[in-house]
Amino acid sequence: MLEKLYDGPFVVKAKVSAVNFVIQMDSRGLDKLIHHNKLKPYSGSNLPKWILAVNNKM
Repeated sequence: MLEKLYDGPFVVKAKVSAVNFVIQMDSRGLDKLIHHNKLKPYSGSNLPKWILAVNNKM
């Protein structure tokens, strides 16, 4: 069975080191530490509403 290569979009909350980032996974604030090689820029036009709300707070 094939898996999705990427999931998201998510919000990058912090840069912990040169290669590690903390991302917010959902509207409840679930955070996860991710290596930079697991990230890629979001190029879509339709962001989920919870991401827009988080970005307005930053």
